[in-house]
Amino acid sequence: MITHPIALTSQMGYFAIPVVMLVMFAFIGIELMGEEIEDPFGLDCNNLPTGDMAKSIQNNVFEIFELDEEKA
Repeated sequence: MITHPIALTSQMGYFAIPVVMLVMFAFIGIELMGEEIEDPFGLDCNNLPTGDMAKSIQNNVFEIFELDEEKA
């Protein structure tokens, strides 16, 4: 990214500055999104609620077993 504006300056002149800024913004955005979703099982506020999902599955399984015992 450091040499990108140097390579574009001869072809685009000063228009290379906003183009390089836009490309850098896109690349940095992709990098930050990748870092954010890199570890989805932590305890941060935007991670997957695996504890809540496990509790829901446990409740559903217990509910299914209770229904099967009533039918027998």
